[in-house]
Amino acid sequence: MTARENSRRISNHILKPQSELDLTLFGNNDRVTPKYYCLPNDFPIPVCSGRYQDQMLSSVLNDRYCSISSGSENFRFRTRYEYEQKLFDNEDSMYTIDHEVLQYKTVLNNLNRELPLAVKWETEDQSIRTPYYKPTFLSKVSLSIIERLYEKKYSVNTLIASKPKDLLLVVIARLPGHLQKLEEEKAERLQSWR
Repeated sequence: MTARENSRRISNHILKPQSELDLTLFGNNDRVTPKYYCLPNDFPIPVCSGRYQDQMLSSVLNDRYCSISSGSENFRFRTRYEYEQKLFDNEDSMYTIDHEVLQYKTVLNNLNRELPLAVKWETEDQSIRTPYYKPTFLSKVSLSIIERLYEKKYSVNTLIASKPKDLLLVVIARLPGHLQKLEEEKAERLQSWR
């Protein structure tokens, strides 16, 4: 019984996807290009809803010809050529440096917007102002980038809450130098990237 079912499955095209068709079934007359074939007459035509409702669509769209890929699309066992890994590593390092530069430029822009508010908060009378400064333009992400700049030696949240003007002035003074260092590193690496 099982053998009969399997033989039916092998000989019948109704259960086979187009990718599993035996390419030897196609003669030279059925082949339009090396990868483009005319389907056998006994191969069931796939039904698509809405396709046959319009007469113009059914007259224009192709039902008898298909492109069959040969080979495997399993890339786990794909062999890489010798420079491919270097290419991927260079691309990753380019992206990392470009992303860091963009992050630091954004933080610098936000620090410059935040500084006047911090100066205003520190010059206010202590009886009127809030006990802790809460930044307006600096998000948690911006503060974590500043912490990363100082290699997490200082708690930026504590410093910005108590002495915002001092912290902002120090970081604003240091950040352009760090940006320049990143751009020099990018310029040096640019020779090996190309």
